[in-house]
Amino acid sequence: MNHIIYQIKDCYFNKNLMFILLLLISLLIIQPLSAQQEIFNSAKDASGKSLALAKSDYRTKQILDQMDKYDVKEYILDLNVSNSSSMISGNATIVTEVKDATIDSFIIELINNVEANKTYMIVDSVFVNGIKTAFTHDNDLINVPLTTSFTAGARLSVKIYYYGDGQESALTNYNGILCSAPTYNKYGEWICCSYSEPFWSKVWFPCKQILTDKADSVKVIITTENSNRAGANGTLTSVTNLPNKKVRYEWKSNYPIAYYLISFAVGPYIENKTYAKLNTPPDSVLIQSYLMNNSPYLSMQLVAVSKTKRLIELFSKLFGRYPFYKEKYGFCVMPGAWGAMEHQTMTTIGYMALDTTAGAVGTTYYYWYSAHELGHSWFGDNVTCATWQDIWLNEGFASYCEYIASQNLESNDRAAYWMNNAHQAVLGYSGGSVFIPEEFKNDENTIFYYPIAYKKGPSVLHMIRFELQNDSLFFNVLRSYQQKYRFGSATGMDFKGVLEEKSGRDFTDFFNQWYFGQGYPKFKLTWYQKNDTLIVNSNQTTSTPVVPLFKMSLELKLNYSLLFPLKTDQYSGQN
Repeated sequence: MNHIIYQIKDCYFNKNLMFILLLLISLLIIQPLSAQQEIFNSAKDASGKSLALAKSDYRTKQILDQMDKYDVKEYILDLNVSNSSSMISGNATIVTEVKDATIDSFIIELINNVEANKTYMIVDSVFVNGIKTAFTHDNDLINVPLTTSFTAGARLSVKIYYYGDGQESALTNYNGILCSAPTYNKYGEWICCSYSEPFWSKVWFPCKQILTDKADSVKVIITTENSNRAGANGTLTSVTNLPNKKVRYEWKSNYPIAYYLISFAVGPYIENKTYAKLNTPPDSVLIQSYLMNNSPYLSMQLVAVSKTKRLIELFSKLFGRYPFYKEKYGFCVMPGAWGAMEHQTMTTIGYMALDTTAGAVGTTYYYWYSAHELGHSWFGDNVTCATWQDIWLNEGFASYCEYIASQNLESNDRAAYWMNNAHQAVLGYSGGSVFIPEEFKNDENTIFYYPIAYKKGPSVLHMIRFELQNDSLFFNVLRSYQQKYRFGSATGMDFKGVLEEKSGRDFTDFFNQWYFGQGYPKFKLTWYQKNDTLIVNSNQTTSTPVVPLFKMSLELKLNYSLLFPLKTDQYSGQN
């Protein structure tokens, strides 16, 4: 039992009135790291069902070691895509730099078969530095033996011709190529787009699925029917009309990019362009969006695009200039109504999710989708979690951007509604660690478990803000984190390091409780007054028996009445 003692001076409480003590708690934890396996072995979701077991990694240590011997410099994707089929064909060039001269095999990931005759990729041929080379394609890996030696620092360019059906399915957790007509559409207009996070870029292009190896640049070239537009990462560098009613779109991004953020979207889109203001040169950033002209949600979406300008301006002020300002930000609507994915510089989003008017979503998600996906431009795209165990740095921070948007661009009531919504989601689930233990690092159900990743994660960040008691310092920490790890990757401990450096405080106990531990505390408060002293007794229990006592700052609100006015002494003279 903890005792909180308040000395009451120069006033008297009316003993006939009850004090109301409000304990403001952001949902948190303390748990030794050694107990992580025990925690997750006993973890249950809100329905009482055991969490899904971790999936094994098909890449052995030997394979990962071989892949670590080269660094991806650029992906060049040259693909034939239709808006009405998940079939694709073309080639991918992976430009790399050799890191280790002992490399004797080039290994890259591409599915060979997920579902028979449904989701598959077939490799026609492979060229290494322009020379046709033998290869094997099995177990989702292309293995190209290297017949010549390479020195460290040498360029190694591998061009792979392939084709197949990248259709999303239950076996890919509905990632891959999404292709259908929106349910509202009466005109037979289809949309085809990619959706890859976290492990499914390999469904549609050869890639190295390691978060710490960002490509320095990417080029996405899409050839499609001339009734379509094709959107992708970066800047649209050319549009070329071709025979047989075809058109080729070429997109290029010169910013580093993680494999899962590379994307395309193809459909009979209309293009919308507008600009957001920046306080630092250049003075504006392009917002380029691909929307559907015949959609009943178009006017709602245009409002959301317009409001995105204010979001870019706000987040640039708080986190630092929009990271990809030399290229663009924008949206591509997808066939489904809901969901969104923060593809770098061009978010793929459901046609009802692109809403800031509450016209489609009501009060539950109003304004949150747009803020969340844009927030990923800083937290996830610019600085990417170094492992999926640290998904907090992506989803937790982007979710907190929803709260920041509500707080700054809506109202305190809307911000309070958001925070209460987050807390209620976490209170419905007694366990769960924000940090993903090793044995669950490949389990998508654990990585993206909604109450933890999207609600507890931002609540922990809000608690850090509360602990600092200084908004200028809090946002300085976020800006410093962005600057230090810009265009790279980071772990939760990297963020902790920036936090401690800027604040001058030790957050070890905090992270052991709230990041590595699980659950939350429950407090029962009693109080009594003895003369001029108020004594508050706090009795703490925890939401799950595997966690010990929480150490944390508390805020108490005292409601009281006075029998007599406060006495004020005035002093004049020299000290």
